[in-house]
Amino acid sequence: GGTSMHTNRLSSHRSLLLADDDDSVRDGVVDLFAVLGIEVFAARSGAEALELIRVQPVHAALLDWHMPGGSGLEALPRLRETRADLPCILYSGELTAEMERLALAAGAQAVLRKPVPPDLLRREVFRALGLTYPDSTRIDPDRNDSEPFGGDRTGRGPAVN
Repeated sequence: GGTSMHTNRLSSHRSLLLADDDDSVRDGVVDLFAVLGIEVFAARSGAEALELIRVQPVHAALLDWHMPGGSGLEALPRLRETRADLPCILYSGELTAEMERLALAAGAQAVLRKPVPPDLLRREVFRALGLTYPDSTRIDPDRNDSEPFGGDRTGRGPAVN
């Protein structure tokens, strides 16, 4: 394709499109990436994600599988119609091998099982954004990052990779 005017800006400023109908997961993901300087455009549904991608400069998408008004899997090809080069990550709490196969066949870059350990989520999103993941897993020492995303809030210990 042709070169766009804002190529230089993109290398320093990356943004993620997030589609998840769970408020607490959305807030958590926004916080997780805000400390890393990555802007998150949050949508509650696949349809909302499709509206956002038309107006916002997003560089990767993180899609929940189960949402009202269409699954992340249904949204994925439509997002890629708008932006063919968009790396997409799907995640689900009820992930099966068949779902993973379908998602990868539809063009997903990665498929993750909820609850997703924060470190794994950061690594996959950085990879999707074409960024090198910082070596220190503790970006913010005051923050308790042991809580996986999208899990029930029981007092389980840190998720082990």
